[in-house]
Amino acid sequence: MAVEWIGYRTESERVGKVTIYTFVTNYVNIAVLLLLGSADLSEQPLYFAFGFGSSPDFDSSWFETAGILIVSTMKINMIYPLIELCGYWLIRFYFRN
Repeated sequence: MAVEWIGYRTESERVGKVTIYTFVTNYVNIAVLLLLGSADLSEQPLYFAFGFGSSPDFDSSWFETAGILIVSTMKINMIYPLIELCGYWLIRFYFRN
């Protein structure tokens, strides 16, 4: 919605920005927040700000909970541009005169 509000001159420019913004928001939401939320930072000097997690290291239990979300985000970012490209092609094909 924010990308639509900005208003880009061309459709290619808009699609490129949507892809970049989707990647950045997924990265912040999944990678940064999930890693900080699940990390056990009790031995660090500033742990009171972040360290509420229970995973002391990247072990198999961490990959079962946090790793799968990061991998699924990577898969979505890999496939979404192709889905959007095909969708716009189908819309243009359908509405041709």
